[in-house]
Amino acid sequence: MFKNVFIGAADHWNVRHAGWLLASHRQEWSTTWVNGANAVPVVGTPLAIGLAVIVLVFVVFAKPWSDALVTLAHEGGHYSMAILTGYRPNSYEVDEDGGGGTGYESDWWSPLRVLRIFAGYATPPLLGLGGATLIARGHTWSVLVIALVLLLASFLIATNSIAIAIAGTAVLGIGAALAIGSPQVQASLAVGLVWLLLLGGMYDALTIPRGNNSSDIAKLQRDTVIIPRIAWKAAFVLIGLFCLYKGGRDLLQA
Repeated sequence: MFKNVFIGAADHWNVRHAGWLLASHRQEWSTTWVNGANAVPVVGTPLAIGLAVIVLVFVVFAKPWSDALVTLAHEGGHYSMAILTGYRPNSYEVDEDGGGGTGYESDWWSPLRVLRIFAGYATPPLLGLGGATLIARGHTWSVLVIALVLLLASFLIATNSIAIAIAGTAVLGIGAALAIGSPQVQASLAVGLVWLLLLGGMYDALTIPRGNNSSDIAKLQRDTVIIPRIAWKAAFVLIGLFCLYKGGRDLLQA
């Protein structure tokens, strides 16, 4: 009897000890990585300002590399909205010049198709605004985790070699930063990604070619008939400006 009581007590102690060790390691991991990245001063610091300048130069002068990264988000917007609206996407590609395309098994007209087309240029700046809001609220580490999940999804649905290579490289880079990067590296990468979406999305909207009959604004004009291309371009520019203004304030406020 005493033996059974002793064994039961020992088992209970082992369970409690294992639980304590697990909680201790979890707390240590959270403090070292999650809280470490979140604790790095970012908002209103020279880091945020310097990264904004670097990303702006990258967006303007490093085409098509900068275009290709923003295109992943742009086409991801089309792809996601197609799933939500029942259009069954079957391709997700990035071109050598930084452009891209999303294909569909069926492409009938409906008001939902307008929403699907509209989602492309709206997605990068809106994602950037969401990331800036998270950073401003002290959730810098979460930005990298969300980016990793979205890029991994892009890698899995990509249907040409360029999209696979770009998404795969980005997944490896962000994954390495999360796994072995210092809190400062993680914070810098998160802020850089947010600036890329904000500035790259704005630049893309400003440079939409009005004379290209295969562009999103041309498709939107054909689908709505009475709304001209310039109105759709203005809408995308306004979205980009709003997101850049609000997201920039979140990152640069003292």
